[in-house]
Amino acid sequence: MTFVPATLAELLQLLPDAHIPLHIELPDGPLAPGFHVTELIHVHAKSLDCGRGEHAWEEVVVQLLDSTTGHPIMATKLRGIFQAGLAKNPTLASLPIRFEGGRGNMRLECFALSHLDVTPTHVTVKLAPLAALCKPARAQRAGVSCCA
Repeated sequence: MTFVPATLAELLQLLPDAHIPLHIELPDGPLAPGFHVTELIHVHAKSLDCGRGEHAWEEVVVQLLDSTTGHPIMATKLRGIFQAGLAKNPTLASLPIRFEGGRGNMRLECFALSHLDVTPTHVTVKLAPLAALCKPARAQRAGVSCCA
């Protein structure tokens, strides 16, 4: 697949409405088959960067709990969680999506969706780590200095 969904609505369109297992792969390996989605979080963020620039954004966070108990989550279950979230708050559809969690629940890390593999027998969601960034430094090409 060359298209990587960036919003909740795009991901929902690609998830099959099928009773097939869903796997989550983090950079250091898969979550246990008993993992579950603990929350679908609507984030409203405001920030002040090191250059004193103000920023505001919204995003959707899918929080994952790594668990060896329980049964594998099915694609239909994740679709249902997303659909319930959209039914309660339709504005979630167009927001960027990210994931948070960690293997063994030893730490909470942030991830972006890097690949979605849908087959007739399973769905694999591959996640890539997100890194901190300095917005003024990133914009320096446009003449903005860092830590002004």
